[in-house]
Amino acid sequence: MNNLFTYDIFKHQATHHYNEKALVCRSTGKSLVYSSSQVIQEIELRSIFLLNKGLSKKDKVILIPGAATASFIFMDLAIQKIGAICVMAHKTSSPQQFAIIKDEIQAKLIVFESEKSMQLLSLENRKFENEVTIQEIDEQIKEQSKANIEVNQDERSLDELSTIIYTSGTTGIPKGVMLSHENIMSNVSAIVPLIPLNKKSKVISYLPFSHAFERTAIYAYILTGASIHLIQELDQLQATLEEVKPDMFTAVPRILEKMYNEVFLYRSKKSRINKLIIDWSLKEGMKYYEKKGFKPLGRLKLFVLRQMVFKKFRKKLGGNLKAIIVGAAHLNDDIAKIFAAAKIPIRIGYGLTEASPVISVNRMQKGLHKLGTVGLPLPGVEVIIHQANEQGEGEIWARGRNIMIGYFKKPDDTQKALNEDGWLMTGDIGKFVNKRFLKITDRKKDIFKTSAGKYIAPQELENHFKSSEFIEQINVIGFQKPYVSALVYPNYVMLKEWASVENIHWSSEKYMALNIKINEKIKEEIATLNKLIPAYKRIENFYLLSEDFSIENGLLSNTLKPIRAKILERYAKPIANLYNSK
Repeated sequence: MNNLFTYDIFKHQATHHYNEKALVCRSTGKSLVYSSSQVIQEIELRSIFLLNKGLSKKDKVILIPGAATASFIFMDLAIQKIGAICVMAHKTSSPQQFAIIKDEIQAKLIVFESEKSMQLLSLENRKFENEVTIQEIDEQIKEQSKANIEVNQDERSLDELSTIIYTSGTTGIPKGVMLSHENIMSNVSAIVPLIPLNKKSKVISYLPFSHAFERTAIYAYILTGASIHLIQELDQLQATLEEVKPDMFTAVPRILEKMYNEVFLYRSKKSRINKLIIDWSLKEGMKYYEKKGFKPLGRLKLFVLRQMVFKKFRKKLGGNLKAIIVGAAHLNDDIAKIFAAAKIPIRIGYGLTEASPVISVNRMQKGLHKLGTVGLPLPGVEVIIHQANEQGEGEIWARGRNIMIGYFKKPDDTQKALNEDGWLMTGDIGKFVNKRFLKITDRKKDIFKTSAGKYIAPQELENHFKSSEFIEQINVIGFQKPYVSALVYPNYVMLKEWASVENIHWSSEKYMALNIKINEKIKEEIATLNKLIPAYKRIENFYLLSEDFSIENGLLSNTLKPIRAKILERYAKPIANLYNSK
């Protein structure tokens, strides 16, 4: 696999793990099934289509997919097969961001998910000749001659540019990450031995295909021979999980947080005695990670937890999961504990698009995963903590064959990210736990100093306060301010249940965020957690939000990271009041 080009991954599958159900596309109202050989033929047909359009080696094609579909996977690999460069852009980009990408790339062809997506991303009111939807390409392929479909290829090199993936990060300014075939395939080849999949396995893909995390996961699935079930809409996820009964899927923390909330929705509908039993067993589940062995009473509690709460929960997830691989952001440790107690293994990893993207991951084997960390560095990837302080914390640097070539047309940014020795300076702050497990503690640029001269690492604090079951999202603030404050988006599911017990009339989240008793409850939660940290880190004041951070409202990046500058701008007035009121 080490000398494999990205576009040949299905040929490798056909030779070593042939699968009659290599791709199952479930996004059209009915399942479209492709065998390994049929996928290869579809890729060849699209290669001919691109050549007939006048594309040649090093030309650029922009793809703007949503979730992965068979057609977008075919196009991705066909572009690379003819030696052209596949440029990935997020469909959630703003028209202004997309205009920057178009001007920078000067693509020969731009492929949209749909007419609607084309309209949303366009600053102009007209369609250009080189803009087309994926459905239009599919229709043209049907009319194309299938004769002589083998594409002739010149001598190729693994260090050639394979793809450019645009990532806005937290600045809102898109940057094109240039990755070679070697970058991508070294990462994929290192991942494959670590995931418990084979040609009999089934996986589900529903995350955006434009994200390096999901695209690399799909490439890895292909090399294992697993059947990949593709769903285009998130509301299809529940039904697909129950029907397909997958062995594995990838997830971002927000998905698992919503699944976790389902447990409390289930609890809220039970009688008082059943609620007490569930609470009793949930507390034991929280201890699952820490205990090496359970005494008889502990085993009874765990049995109750699994039979009374998680039997239905596991069934909703298909009942066959060997792993959920989590990336993109921090996952609350309590959620990981409960999933583990329910025999649903969660393995958290870490990476950046600039690293193709995986840098580290918790392994499946006993002793090779640790709660609260992002696991062990991937084979072939060096990781060091640069200029570590007394606590062993410093900036995470990574080096290996997976590290990007650089940023497209941005040499200054490339120089800031890559040093002369090939180290990627990630901008993330972390340390090693037990000398080998990597732990992320914050973003370098997010750390701020209060006017009292104290340094605050916001992510560390945010993770601490999110351990409350009543706090879903939190944004810590206090740059050049006398004390730390926060914007809090509560867990309204839990609050609604609590309000019912307390006989508090419930209305919309907009009004509940202003409710005095709701604010008092959150104040109690924060006060309890404040006691566990030094005085200078404690949250002295907060403002309750009625709207969560999201890509749609511009407060999360395309990789689901908070865009702090935009959050501060959006809530400038309530933030000012937090300091004027004291």
